[in-house]
Amino acid sequence: MYRTLSAAAAVVITAMMFVPPALAQTVTVSAAAAAPSGTYLTKAAKVSVVGLDLNTAQGAAVALDRIEAASRVVCGEQAGYRMPPSRASLFQDCRARTVRFAVQALDRPVLTQLAAAR
Repeated sequence: MYRTLSAAAAVVITAMMFVPPALAQTVTVSAAAAAPSGTYLTKAAKVSVVGLDLNTAQGAAVALDRIEAASRVVCGEQAGYRMPPSRASLFQDCRARTVRFAVQALDRPVLTQLAAAR
């Protein structure tokens, strides 16, 4: 399993393309990192917002918690693994981008404001 995140990491985020952002029920959080072989490896996680009212602080907070948890997974966090400082910086950059793009894809003002405040 590929566990490092290269400085050339690219982050891709998409929402369900056939559903308007206001009605989206999932958002896909994904990160692609350059592998030593010269190829890219991608990890993705779908985050469900079904049943959440993203127009309320409570619903937006639950959605943001789910998005942040997914960003940790796709950017390479692993339980019990202590990252060296050089990798931790890349990890934090990856997480910030994936969260930002997921929030933008959902396009909900309360969620956007909450994410900006964290």
